[in-house]
Amino acid sequence: MAIDKFINFADGRTISKISDPRAPVEANFLDDNGRLRLKSRSYYFSGDKRMQFDALQTITGAFTFGIAFAPTTQFSLGKILLSESTDGYIEFGKSQTQYGVVNIKIDGKIAKNTTLDFDYTGKTPYQTKKFIPNELNVIFVQRTAANQLQIRGENGDLISVITADTNTLGTINFDRLGGNTLEGFEGYIGEIYLEQRYLSQMEMRRISKIWFDKFVELDRYET
Repeated sequence: MAIDKFINFADGRTISKISDPRAPVEANFLDDNGRLRLKSRSYYFSGDKRMQFDALQTITGAFTFGIAFAPTTQFSLGKILLSESTDGYIEFGKSQTQYGVVNIKIDGKIAKNTTLDFDYTGKTPYQTKKFIPNELNVIFVQRTAANQLQIRGENGDLISVITADTNTLGTINFDRLGGNTLEGFEGYIGEIYLEQRYLSQMEMRRISKIWFDKFVELDRYET
């Protein structure tokens, strides 16, 4: 039986469900020492595990994609959101030394990528972001009405900008979360947000608060 999951906060519409037999495993998230870190159930994606959307999501203009996830210590570059039939996708990965790379490909275009933990020298001083293994990470990917791609953190703060050009313009299709044998994401995904609209910083902060309240134990920061 398919299990509904992953709600569009704007209207309460379920946008995806588990697809057997290649479904991710539902489980409480444990860190390497066996300590519970996510208090609500999440889904473990490994290799080709995937969650199939109820229907193809076609985005032609501005959009916001948000995700609450916990990569494993073996975290490697992997597609997060993609389509079965087209080559557009959003994927997360790591640089040679740090966790913090986002790669976006609009259908039929050349992939655009940005490193989120760069040296500030000579660069616009945006915030940095590192994907931390065995911890809840929240990140947002947006496209503006002018086709600029923006990466924002859990507080809606701007981390990185990909300048608009012909490769940031066009349709992007999504019908599954995670999964293919070559570039499958490995880690835990608690929930996603996907809407064909450019959200405000306040709206993103509100979503982040929902996720941290839902998934993070109160004693997480205690020593």
